[in-house]
Amino acid sequence: MSDKTTEVITVESRGELDRHLQETSLERLVVVEFSALWCGPCRRIVPDIKRWAKDDFPQVTFLEVDVDQQAEIAADFSIQAMPTFKLYRGGKEVAELVGANLTKIQSSIKQHYGR
Repeated sequence: MSDKTTEVITVESRGELDRHLQETSLERLVVVEFSALWCGPCRRIVPDIKRWAKDDFPQVTFLEVDVDQQAEIAADFSIQAMPTFKLYRGGKEVAELVGANLTKIQSSIKQHYGR
């Protein structure tokens, strides 16, 4: 895995998600967004999430899971609403946020980014 990820990675399988979570060092934060194409708030925040991945938090890995295409992953992670963001460090969940409140999401990323 490279040291710098500048795009949001679409997760295509549980194995791929597990690999990203396990390969990530303790110094790197992983943000997993669970969303759906039909989810208006999910679509509305896409430009912000892409900007964060490219410009604001280039050392954070951003992953996106489409809950309709990856229903088993969504069930395994107990996703009930979209968007849901789960933040991981060293393979362990450090935060969960439900909803499209960009201020809260960004604040949580900043809180866990420097640890």
